[in-house]
Amino acid sequence: MKKKIRNVVTLLFLLALGVGAGLAQQPTTAEGYFKRGNGNAEYQQSAEAIADYTKAIELNPKFAEAYYGRAEVYRRQTKDFYPALNDYTKAFNLDPASAHEFAPVFQKSLVKDMVGVVAELTALIKDEPSADPFLYFARGFFRAASVAGVKPTKQDIDAALDDFNKGIELAPKSDVLYFLRATALADRKETVAAIADYTKAIEFAPTVADYYRQRAIQYRVLAETDEKRAAKSQR
Repeated sequence: MKKKIRNVVTLLFLLALGVGAGLAQQPTTAEGYFKRGNGNAEYQQSAEAIADYTKAIELNPKFAEAYYGRAEVYRRQTKDFYPALNDYTKAFNLDPASAHEFAPVFQKSLVKDMVGVVAELTALIKDEPSADPFLYFARGFFRAASVAGVKPTKQDIDAALDDFNKGIELAPKSDVLYFLRATALADRKETVAAIADYTKAIEFAPTVADYYRQRAIQYRVLAETDEKRAAKSQR
């Protein structure tokens, strides 16, 4: 009897959880998938939330809030920072208000005001109650980015490196932060350090071809440097 009661209680709990997480009923509309995605996100069901937001977007490609919801899961739960940034950008392009706190960032970016972009992200970093690696990723990304054919300055790269260092401190398994830091180090001609960071990025994401490609470039740079040193020593 006790076992039967326990089984009933367990079943009721699972049903309640299913309703809370949006799992009890299969949605048929973009709004339905969006709501279930919100429930899954709240219950930290990251893969399910992403799948639901993706289905909502598939059914309604102009569903800005679904892009924002998926971005939030990428940012806060799975730490996939590039997809998060892409989704925030898409949300803003569809409806600036849907980008919420990031709207001022993208508004500055549209007019190529990188100083303004950095200032807006700095304000978000100060407002964040707990340190958020995504914000350091984003600020470093914009600092190191080429804009309208203008390459970032040495000061920009140095500042971006500080951001990537902080981001890695907060998210030590983020392949993209190691990749970006490696790229900044390569820009500074710190080839050995860049190779080490590309290798770390590969360790965390072994299927990303570009990580291998960029590391190979740095290996060639290192070999050419060694060849030049060897030629000089023979003179």
